[in-house]
Parts: sequence; C-alpha cells; structure tokens
Amino acid sequence: SLEALDRVPGVGPVLLEAVARHVVFSGRPRHRRGPVTVSLLSLNRASVEELTSLPGIGATRAEAIVAYRRRTGPFRRIDDLANVPGIGSKTVDRLRERVKIP
Repeated sequence: SLEALDRVPGVGPVLLEAVARHVVFSGRPRHRRGPVTVSLLSLNRASVEELTSLPGIGATRAEAIVAYRRRTGPFRRIDDLANVPGIGSKTVDRLRERVKIP
C-alpha cells in the first residue's frame, strides 16, 4: 500500500505524491484522484511504538526520544532531535518531512 511505502527510508511525502499515480499493488492499478496524504507524527505526543514507525528509529532511539522529552520538556524545533543521544543531523534531515512540533 502507499501507507507501507511511506515507511520506506528515503521515501518522503514529496516522492510518495509523485509516484502515487503510477504505483501498482497486487497486480491492480490504483487510480487516485486526490493528493496523497501523509500524516505527520508529533514529536511531543508520539509513543515509543509510534516513533519506531519512523525510518531509522528503532526501539532504542524511540525510547531515547521519549526519555529526552521527559527530561527536558517538549521539543521546540525539529532540529532539537539532534540533541537526543544516538540521533545525528542526517537522521534529523531524514525525519524532517515526517514529524511535526505542534
């Protein structure tokens, strides 16, 4: 499904929308009339389980994100993710189009 394709590392909302009209699943073409909607995950509300759905974020990193959030308070910017042990700027860049700070 397109939802599963969205979980592939390196596939972000822009690429997903670009390929959506051309993708075939189970041998049948899917014709989409509207834009592909990808829901962004809230860094300040997401559980460990939800965070593990992000590319490059396994259980250990997800737990580190939640622990950091408990210790320092809510994230103010997406770039603050780089302050979490085990998460570098490349991971932050990969997650930028998949997370939000409401």
